[in-house]
Amino acid sequence: MIELLAGGGAKGKNYFPDSGPGEKTLVYGNEELGYFGTLTVDEFMDYSELRRQLKFFLGTTQNSINNEWVKAIYNKKVIFFPRKYIASSIGWNMLYDNGLIHGVDNNGAFQSVNGPVNQQRLVSAKGSTFRVRVFASDKSDPTTLSGSFNWGNPTTQPQIDINLSELGSMVNSLKSGAPINYPGPRWAVLAADSLFNGVNGIAKQTVGSNNLNFLGAVVGVGVGPYAKATNSYAWLPVLELVPSTEVIIQPAVDVESRNALILEPVVITEVIQNVGLRAIRNPSVVSVGPEPVHSVSVTYS
Repeated sequence: MIELLAGGGAKGKNYFPDSGPGEKTLVYGNEELGYFGTLTVDEFMDYSELRRQLKFFLGTTQNSINNEWVKAIYNKKVIFFPRKYIASSIGWNMLYDNGLIHGVDNNGAFQSVNGPVNQQRLVSAKGSTFRVRVFASDKSDPTTLSGSFNWGNPTTQPQIDINLSELGSMVNSLKSGAPINYPGPRWAVLAADSLFNGVNGIAKQTVGSNNLNFLGAVVGVGVGPYAKATNSYAWLPVLELVPSTEVIIQPAVDVESRNALILEPVVITEVIQNVGLRAIRNPSVVSVGPEPVHSVSVTYS
C-alpha cells in the first residue's frame, strides 16, 4: 500500500501537501483518523458530474445544491464523502455490478449474484484522481456481526470493531450528539441532522446474502443486515484519493469502450526495408473488460 505522508517543517506533522482539493492541514485528529474540513460542490465536484464520469445513472439523483463534501483521513488514506446522500433507490448488487463497492483493482472480497466485476472505478476532480467505493462498516469482511445494534453501545468485540471501523469512527467523531459509550474522539463539528440525513446507506461489508447498511440517524447511528438485492437504499460514495506517485490502470467496464478498442483501425507507421510493414499502436496503456491490456507492436511479413 502506498501511504500518503504528511509534510514536515514549520507547517507541522498534520500538514498534507498532496491531499487533493481543499485544506491541507488537519483541523482535528491525525493521519489515522482526522478531519480537514468541508468543500462545496463547486470546490470539488457536483453529483451529476460524478455520475457522468462513472456512467452510472441508476436510482434517483439528489440535488447537490447547498450540499458539501467532507474531507477527512482514515488509516493514512485521504477520503472525500458527501454530507448527504447522492442517490436513492440503490442496492448493494447494483453498485457492485458497476464496480462501485470495494475500490480495489480486482473483483473484491465478495461479489453480487450476477458474477465478478472489477472494482476499480476512477474519477478526477480539480487535478486529482480518486477511487470510488463505499464505506467500510467493519474491520473484517465478511462481518462477524450477527444482528443489528446501535453504535456507541458496544458490548461484544464485533460491535467494538464496527464502532472503530472507517464508517463508525468517521460518523461518531464528526457529528454532534455521539452516543455516550462511543470509544473514539468527539470533535462534534457537524450537526447530527446534517450528516447523512437520516438515510439507510449501503456499506461494503457482507453477511451471507446480506450486506451491512447503516442508518445516519439524528441521535446514534445503527447498523444491520439488509438484502443485497433490495434497491431501496441510499448511495453515499467514498472518493479515496489516489497518491500522485501511484501508477494506475483503470479497466473498462462498459461494452462501448471494449467495442471501440476492438474496432479501432491499425495505423501503419513505417516500412522496414522491404521486409514488411510494422503496425504500432499508441504506446499508452489501454484497457479492455476487467483486465488491463498493454499496447503491442505487430510485425507483418
